[in-house]
Amino acid sequence: MTSGTAPAVHVRAAVGARVGPATSNRGRLGHVIVTGDHPRTVDDQAEQLLKRITITVDEEEVS
Repeated sequence: MTSGTAPAVHVRAAVGARVGPATSNRGRLGHVIVTGDHPRTVDDQAEQLLKRITITVDEEEVS
């Protein structure tokens, strides 16, 4: 099985930054695009990348 790649990774918020709700596409925290020769390769690569992302929600500020 060939390896997948992530040719596009874009993060719009700094670590620890307070952000509001996404009200448009530009309001998202970022995106990752994963490519590969086989769907399973892409799924595995995406899963590994998702495991490295942590988002913490402050329940007191959620309304």
